[in-house]
Amino acid sequence: MLIGSVFVFKNFMKPMKTKILPLLLIALTTCCNENSNFNNSVNKNKLTQIEAKIKDTHSDIKAKVALTQKVISLKQIKDFFKLSNSDYTHHKITDNANLNVDMANIPVFSGYNMLHAFSYKGYPRTIKPKRYNHFVLYVYEYPDSVKANVIFEELKKIVNTGRLNGNDEENAIKVLSNAAYFGGFICLKNNFIIWRVETCTPDYQKTDPVNEYNFLKFLYSDEELATIKFLNSDCGDMFRTYSYLTFVKAYSYALKQKLMNK
Repeated sequence: MLIGSVFVFKNFMKPMKTKILPLLLIALTTCCNENSNFNNSVNKNKLTQIEAKIKDTHSDIKAKVALTQKVISLKQIKDFFKLSNSDYTHHKITDNANLNVDMANIPVFSGYNMLHAFSYKGYPRTIKPKRYNHFVLYVYEYPDSVKANVIFEELKKIVNTGRLNGNDEENAIKVLSNAAYFGGFICLKNNFIIWRVETCTPDYQKTDPVNEYNFLKFLYSDEELATIKFLNSDCGDMFRTYSYLTFVKAYSYALKQKLMNK
């Protein structure tokens, strides 16, 4: 009887094993899926938290920049360049004035209230100043900083793509190319777009970067310098977009000399 009972028990356990094994596998799979779902959920939460921190940091930077922005007036710009009436002539050009002055009628700059163009007094001697190299500075004054920013963004597109949306496209690009040949420095400040004229003087590689560096330091706070973009061209080159850091790296050879001579 005992032998028979053992035989019956063994035979009874065989089907039980076949049922238990799949159940164990299902339980393990469910557990793994739950762990996987839990881990994915944790990872998603971490990513969300990181993204939120990045956004907060970016917002903090923007807020800090807004709080530390320098407000620069036209008079301060004139004083910085020492644009007194004894040295330079101040020309006031409205946007609808049909004047043959370089940079006054380029489509991308349209919409300004006033263009303040400063020419070298006494040069040229026999004609009215109108060519790019007759001037030392252009200051485009817009109704507000929003309008100035829109114009500056469009200008960056021209520099980065070589295209201009608007009328007289080819002529506008040609004028910009001609100006770039002489070198130039363009930046946005408040409701002004400021174009510093440069010429191909023999020592421009040493003097221009230092002048532009001083100009940047005058116009912007340290917080602004961390975020701004501006345009620059050397003698014979096209304009390109710079950040403050790329500018300092690109012209370190001249700026080091400036710091050494202090």
